[in-house]
Amino acid sequence: MKLRIPKYFLSLCVVCLYLVLGFLVLLKYSVGQEEPDIRFSLFGVAVIAYGTFRGYRAYKEYKAQKEDQDEME
Repeated sequence: MKLRIPKYFLSLCVVCLYLVLGFLVLLKYSVGQEEPDIRFSLFGVAVIAYGTFRGYRAYKEYKAQKEDQDEME
């Protein structure tokens, strides 16, 4: 028995993971310290930006796949 997980669902989980990780890094190293370390803040922002990019790319792929299915019907 094969377990088939749609690619867009897996992409959505990865996007959520990146966004949560980015926000946790921002909260841990920006808010919780007297002198925030700019390197960790930049890393958190970069991870959030990459998660947003992956989300946009996954949405575009899902939309294109849906349009292809609609054309076949």
